[in-house]
Amino acid sequence: MATLPHVSIIMPAYNASATIAESIRSVLNQSYANWELIIVDDGSRDNTVYIANNFAEKEKRIVLLKLSRNGGLSNARNEGWRIARGEFIAFLDSDDLWHEDKLEKQIRFHQQNPNIGISHTDFKSFKDGKVIRRPLRGFVHLRKYKYGKLYPEICYKNSIGVLTVMVRKSLLESVDGFDVSLWGLEDQDLWIRIAMKNNEFGYIDESLALYRITETGMVRATGKYKRAYKKLIYKTSSYPGLNMRMAWRYYYRYFGTAYFKKSQMKLAQLYFWQSLVIVPFDFISASTIVYMFVVEAKLVFANVRKVVDRVQKALLANDNR
Repeated sequence: MATLPHVSIIMPAYNASATIAESIRSVLNQSYANWELIIVDDGSRDNTVYIANNFAEKEKRIVLLKLSRNGGLSNARNEGWRIARGEFIAFLDSDDLWHEDKLEKQIRFHQQNPNIGISHTDFKSFKDGKVIRRPLRGFVHLRKYKYGKLYPEICYKNSIGVLTVMVRKSLLESVDGFDVSLWGLEDQDLWIRIAMKNNEFGYIDESLALYRITETGMVRATGKYKRAYKKLIYKTSSYPGLNMRMAWRYYYRYFGTAYFKKSQMKLAQLYFWQSLVIVPFDFISASTIVYMFVVEAKLVFANVRKVVDRVQKALLANDNR
C-alpha cells in the first residue's frame, strides 16, 4: 500500500501564549496522521516558547524552531517551510483553528487531482468563541474566482485564506516563498506569483478552518494596511495584462469596508464613492453606499424618537402636577 503524502504544517508564533495551545490542539485532532508541525517562534517575549515546547516534548511530530530575533510573518513562514520534510506545505497561524478533517479532505483532493499543485478551502471567522455570521460573504466572494487559473483576477482581490492553503513544496520553491519586504498582503503576493506561472488553483467549497478576529487586525491598524496595500499595487503595476483601475477600485472598496466596520460612516462613504468614480456602475460599492445612508437615516429617526419621547414625558409630568 502506497504511503500517504507527508504534510508539513508551518505555524509562525509571536507572543501567542493566549491562543497557541488551542491552535496546536486543532492539529493534534486531525484525522489525517502523516504530518509534522513546525512551530516558528519569532522572538516571542511571553510564554509562547514554554507552551510550544511542552507540546513538542510529548509529540514527536512537533518541531520547535526558535528565531533569534523578530523578523516578521513572511520571514517566519519561509524559515519554517525551508526546513520542512513534507511533500505538501500547509499554513496555520498560532491563533487560528482547523476542522479535524481538513488535512484528510485536502490530501484526498490532491490525490484525485495530481496536476493541481495548490488548493484552498472555504473558512469562517470567529471572535470570542463565536462564529461571525456574514450572509453576504458568499455573494461578494464569487466562487468562480477561487479555482482554476486565477491570473489576473488574484491581483485585484484575494479570495484565498492562507490558513486553508495546501501547496506542494516544489511549487513554493519555484517562486521562492513569501516576499519578506512586504508587511501585510504577503499571502496575496505569493498567490499572484504562483498564478503568473500559469498554475491552476484547486478549491474545496467547504468551510474547514476558523480565522480568529483580533483587536490587532486590519480594522484596528488600518493605516499600516493601507500602506501595505499600496506597496503591493505598485509592485504589481508592471505585471502583464493588469487593469490598474481595477486594482485601485478594489483598494478603495476594501478600506471603505474597513471604515464601515469601525463605524466611521463618512470615511466609508468617501472610499466607496471613490471606488465608483474609478469604475462606475460598481454594484457592490453603490449598494453599500445606499445601505449606509439607510443605516444613518434609521439612527437619525431613532434619535428624533428619543427626543419626542422625552418631550412627551415632560409634558405629561407637567400636566399631572
